[in-house]
Amino acid sequence: MRNERENIPFDKLQQIVTSATNSSVETSAIIPIGQVNEVYDVKLGNGENVIVRVSRRGGDILEHERWALDTARQVGIPTPETLFIDHMETEAGSLAISVQEKIDGVQLSQLSGVEKEELLGRVGNAISRIHEIRTQGFGWTNPNGVGMYTTWGQYLARMLSKTERLLDVASRNQIASDVMTRALKFIEEHKSIYTGEARLVHRDLGPDHLLVRDGNIVGVIDFENCIGGDPVYDLARWNLLYGDQYSLGKIKEGYTNAAVIEEDYELRLRLYTIHAGLAIMDYMDVEGNIEGIKAVSSKITFG
Repeated sequence: MRNERENIPFDKLQQIVTSATNSSVETSAIIPIGQVNEVYDVKLGNGENVIVRVSRRGGDILEHERWALDTARQVGIPTPETLFIDHMETEAGSLAISVQEKIDGVQLSQLSGVEKEELLGRVGNAISRIHEIRTQGFGWTNPNGVGMYTTWGQYLARMLSKTERLLDVASRNQIASDVMTRALKFIEEHKSIYTGEARLVHRDLGPDHLLVRDGNIVGVIDFENCIGGDPVYDLARWNLLYGDQYSLGKIKEGYTNAAVIEEDYELRLRLYTIHAGLAIMDYMDVEGNIEGIKAVSSKITFG
């Protein structure tokens, strides 16, 4: 994995953690779930633990995430506090590094099947509360929560600019080209369907990013990919990647902000399943995950 090849030097980790906490690093262990970022569980000399996240995107990516974490926490959603952010240059490129408090909990994915099932309504409630947060505009947000676009359709239309690349992805991975062309046509035809307010969309919700303790959701983590958009996008992406194991129907039972999602719900769900599917396939192609591409493409349907 990339995070095994590009670990930051221990002396740099020590320096960053000391700046954030005024305590030394006693031990550090890389958490293997991160596919893009390095994530460390660091035990401090004072006995406490913090999480260190390293993003290879550089720029203000973690300041962008901090805004989302802070805003969510202000309305009662349990998110970790960002204690410190730093940046460094390496031969491989720019890195952004954050130190966050560690929330005491286990990932939803680590629970038994029965325990997971019992918690899905509470998962829906947590997602609903995230979607109550409004952003200023759509798409990628700056560190103040201001999106790049004035309409949601403008954000969705960005996928259309990748037509040539996506057709190449299909060709190299033995996926029928008409799947891509039909998917892109579907996005073009329906990109303007949502005319509501821009809401905070996590865009990477999954069982690894929900922490549980004593039967409660005690942490929602990793907002790095968040955007301003249509809340149904989070539900569609969840269903695409995890719906086989975690019932979207059960999650919706706990979703309290139903008025935001009910109009044209099925069409929006299908549209964003297609859009998210293309985005994920594009990423998986870069990672060389051929089986993943085929699995995602098999779930793209047009109704």
